[in-house]
Formats: sequence, C-alpha cells, structure tokens
Amino acid sequence: MRIRSRKSSAILSVFALALSTFTLVVGNVPMANAQLKGVTLDFAAAEPTSYNHLVGGGKWNSGIVNTDIARSLAGDQFKCGDIVSYLSRFEMDAST
Repeated sequence: MRIRSRKSSAILSVFALALSTFTLVVGNVPMANAQLKGVTLDFAAAEPTSYNHLVGGGKWNSGIVNTDIARSLAGDQFKCGDIVSYLSRFEMDAST
C-alpha cells in the first residue's frame, strides 16, 4: 500500500511539473500591443502605488513603467478585496 502511495505521489509530482512548465512556456506572452490600419492599442495595469486600492484609479500619464503603469503585478502588492486597475491607450495615426 505504501509503495503504491509513493508511486502515485511521484506520478502526480511529474504531472504537476510538466503542467507548470507547459503553462510557463505557453502563457509567457509579450505585452499586448496591437496595430491595425493606423490604430495602436496598448494595455497595462496601473502602477500599484499610484492609486487607492479600495476605490481603484490610476492614470496612464506618460506611460513610464513602474511610475505610471505596470507590465506585471505581484501578489504581495495587494490584499484580499483590493481593486486592481487596468488601463488602455488608443492612438491613431494622422493619416487615418
């Protein structure tokens, strides 16, 4: 019984490692930046220290990473119930 339990545990560990590696490889997508016929769309999170987490907020301003916007967020920057603000920026070429 004990050998079977160890074998099951080892199989689950290998499966979890393979799944996490697959998720890292497939899920590691660069920043969302799309361009279609002179229209540019950019998404980012508001920099966590730039707004009140109880009501949300944040501004794109000049789009400086770690000052105005954040390209990635860490869990230790938030508590349960906090609001995370996401921002978007749209630009159009003069020719459009």
